[in-house]
Amino acid sequence: MRAYVHVGMPKAGSTAIQLSLATCKADLLRTHGIYYCPSDSKFQNDFDIYCAHKGRRRSLVHDLLFARQRAAADLGAKKIVFSCERFFEIAENPDEFAEFIRHFEEMFEGSLEFVVVYRGLRSFIKSHATQLLYNGGITYGNMGLAFWIVRMLKAHYDLPFKVNFLNYDLAKRDACLYGKFLELVSGQRCHEKERYENITPPRPLAYAAILGQICKLESLFQSADINSPEIDSVRDSINQRFDQLWLSGAERKEEREILDTLSRALDDRIEKYADLSIKRLDDPGRAFLEKLGSSMIVENGYDTKLRSHERAVAAR
Repeated sequence: MRAYVHVGMPKAGSTAIQLSLATCKADLLRTHGIYYCPSDSKFQNDFDIYCAHKGRRRSLVHDLLFARQRAAADLGAKKIVFSCERFFEIAENPDEFAEFIRHFEEMFEGSLEFVVVYRGLRSFIKSHATQLLYNGGITYGNMGLAFWIVRMLKAHYDLPFKVNFLNYDLAKRDACLYGKFLELVSGQRCHEKERYENITPPRPLAYAAILGQICKLESLFQSADINSPEIDSVRDSINQRFDQLWLSGAERKEEREILDTLSRALDDRIEKYADLSIKRLDDPGRAFLEKLGSSMIVENGYDTKLRSHERAVAAR
């Protein structure tokens, strides 16, 4: 059995891909021999594996991977997909990243591929900054967000396994992000169009900043991850009430103008933040991003490197 680990990047269609996979499980197995069945029934991703790894619960990670592998084998699947956007950030710590990779390598005996969906840097920074506002996590303590994303992408590119980089911008232009992802895993041409769009309703950025602080405090009170189901329920509850007021309250003109004024000012600063962050990239970083953005799918060339190494060893 071969494992495919989809690791994000953030704000690059992970939720849309996960929901699409989850709603066609039977078709995946019947047509492509692919198994996808994370335990999180609400978000349909492998956040539990991420949490177990971050909590250094090695035996639990093993048990979760084994349970998925066994379920896939029982159904006759030849391939299994793991997907969690938060996997991407594990590369921040090289030792932790190596251990994370080792879990999959040992469980699947090296039969392993990675998929990273790459999104253009400017649109990523703006979208990611907005998401951080909603999570109460943005500090603007430095201008290193562009450098960070390049470093995380490069860490995955350098893995000793096949890594596929799928271009989010090109795929979305043709409304085929999910279809291209499925092609990568199945190895077959398919014509699947988008099934889901994970679009945040049009809310003021000023509201997002306030909501983020509420959720950040709630995560502290509950000792829960900011993206956990517990905090999501708090976020959903507040969003639901706000949307009712915002969308139906045409008479609240003054309140709207205040929030819109603050939001425009915040959006202007986020644009400037993106500019300054991108300007700090060095030439190798820019060249690396240009390579990733050059076509729909870019491979890290590991297979070629491996064959070259094998030929060199044989020649000795």
